[in-house]
Formats: sequence, C-alpha cells, structure tokens
Amino acid sequence: MVVTGASRSVAVKLFYDLGFRNPLFVTILYLTGQGLSLVVYLVSRRSSPPPARRRPRYKKVSIELPTRNVVPNPMHATDDECPGDMEDEVETSPVVEEQTSEAPNRRRSGSPTGLTTESHHAATVTWVHSIPWYLKPAVPGFFNLCNSAMRWGSLIYVAASMAEMLISGLELLLSVVAARCIRKRRISWSRWVGVLVVALGLLLVRLANRNSDKEEKGRHAWIGDVLIVGQCVMSVIQDMTEELFMHEAAFPATLLLGMEGLFGLLFGVPLYLCFARRFGESPSATRDAIASSPSKAGAMVGLTLLFTLTGVFNIMATACTSSMTRNVWKNFRTVLVWAFGLILFYATRDDDLGEELVYPNSLFVLCAFCVMLSGAYIYYTQV
Repeated sequence: MVVTGASRSVAVKLFYDLGFRNPLFVTILYLTGQGLSLVVYLVSRRSSPPPARRRPRYKKVSIELPTRNVVPNPMHATDDECPGDMEDEVETSPVVEEQTSEAPNRRRSGSPTGLTTESHHAATVTWVHSIPWYLKPAVPGFFNLCNSAMRWGSLIYVAASMAEMLISGLELLLSVVAARCIRKRRISWSRWVGVLVVALGLLLVRLANRNSDKEEKGRHAWIGDVLIVGQCVMSVIQDMTEELFMHEAAFPATLLLGMEGLFGLLFGVPLYLCFARRFGESPSATRDAIASSPSKAGAMVGLTLLFTLTGVFNIMATACTSSMTRNVWKNFRTVLVWAFGLILFYATRDDDLGEELVYPNSLFVLCAFCVMLSGAYIYYTQV
C-alpha cells in the first residue's frame, strides 16, 4: 500500500510535468482502474477452494424408557426362587444419536481496538443495514469521484511530496475525529497526543511550501490548498463508509472497490463529457492525442493498472485494520514520494521533472516528515 501509493502520486505528477495536464481524464482512468478490481474479485473467488460442507455433528443422548417388571409365575418357581426374590428386569436405555446443527459464528473483520457495544448499534452505524447490497457501493463511489477529482487537480498546483504530506497528515486528523464521532471508537489520550504531533508536522510542511515558487502555482497556491482540504474531507467520508460496509455488513473488499469504480464512472463520465471544456480540457483532443501516440496509450494502460493495484492494497488494508490505522500508515508514503522526486530530478537534470533540494525549504520538509513520523509512531504504538 505504501509503495504503490507513492508510485501512483509520482506517476501522475510526472504526466503533468510532461505536458499531459488533464486531471479530469486522470480521474476517469482512476475510476476505471478501481472497476478492474472486479476481475481480482472474480479470480480470487474462482481460485479459492469451495467451502467444505459441514457434516452434521451428533452427540450421544441417553433416553430413559419406562421399566418393565417381569412377574414370574409362582407355579414355576424353584425352591431357591420366590416371587419376592425375583429381580426386576430393566431394559437398558438405548443410546440415541441426536443431530445438532451449530451455526458458525460470523466474526467481524477489522481492528476491534476501541470498539464498544455502541460502536455496533449507534444510529451512525446501523443505517448501513437499511441499504440494499447492490446500492451500498454507490455511497462511497460518489465520495470517491469527488475525492479523486480534487486529488489529481491539486497536483497541478502543489509538488507531489508536499501534496502527499499534507493529504496524509490531514486525513489522519480527520479520520480520528470521524472514528470517534461516527464509528464511536474510544480513543486513548496518547493517540490524541500522536495526532497533535502530526498536526505540528503539517504546520512545518505549510511553512516549507509557503515560499516555494518552483511549481506553476505561485499566485494560485491557495487553489491547491483548497483542493487538498476538500479531497481530505471526501476521502475520510469514503474510507469511513467503506469500513462500515466491510466490517458491519460483511461486504467483500475487492467487490466493494470494483462496484465503487463502476458507480464512479456512472456518475463521472457524463459530467466529464458535459463540463470538461469549462475546466480547460477537451475530451476529443485527449482522445486524438492518445490515439496518435502508442507510447501515450501504453502509459495510460500502465497508469490504470497501477491505480488498480493501489486500490486493492488500500481497501484490503481497511478491511484488515481500520480506516484510521490505514491513514497512519499512509504517512510513510511521503518520504518515498520525496525520494522519487529527488531521484527523477537529479537523474534527468530537467527543471520540469521531479523536485530539487532547495535550502532551507528542503530542510523544513525533512524536519516536518520526521515530526509526522514521530506522531504516527506515538499514535500507533500507544493504545
């Protein structure tokens, strides 16, 4: 999840730096990649062995039958026998095997840390059971569409490493609040301390990015900030609904992700065709550019598959733990994104590719990363 997520951010930023600045089209590719996870679901279902039929269990039950007294005929009694001396013949109780059916206990997946009885019966949780199963993915699918459009749009105005740090830290803050207010998890004071340390790291990141003029943003830096904040809100709502559907409604993870992508395409493709030109994109020009360049077409296919791989790892992490823990681990992507950017810049010596070490901004970025990792460590190791 950490490696593929970092690679995804760097790949999209590289596309923008090479001149392909179509965030709405990248959003369509992103949703298509998520839809392809249905293939992963079908393959895993076919390759997994069929569930073994449970043989009925039997337990021995003793049934007492009424005793039958045998009264001897006095005429045939011997001298040693008399009617009073005859022992009653009691039939032994037969052993009957009774079939018992034991229903398997359906265990909830995910992390139980902080969950209480209220966490499963609160009004903010029980609503997931009132939605038909085939419409459940539409809820996170809508927020997924908004989340991805804002995320890929923000990379036009903010460097990939800066965006990854701001997104990871802000999503952690919001996911903790959502876990307490919506999921009703009990969060210890030490975890709140870890969250505050991450918030301090966010301030350092913003300070490092304030005077940076390498990106095109310059006067439009606030646009990237607004998009990042909006993206984080949408992402946290999406992650929380995914967690509720998987943990409380036992929805398969890859099936949920694939149907999210399909619902996102159902919402997003008409909007893209109708409003792309208002945002400076031309669907017909994008189609012609891809059709005329096999290398671009191959790069788009590779980017779509990377989206699929990242989405599967992300949602499996939520299914195994929680959206809150997943956002803690996402902070480790930031150093990889920064390292990839440095390698790309110094390998190509192209001012438009990657990120350059700039004093003192790069020093602030490194300090901010260390502070954020310290906060994540406090949060994750203290229960």
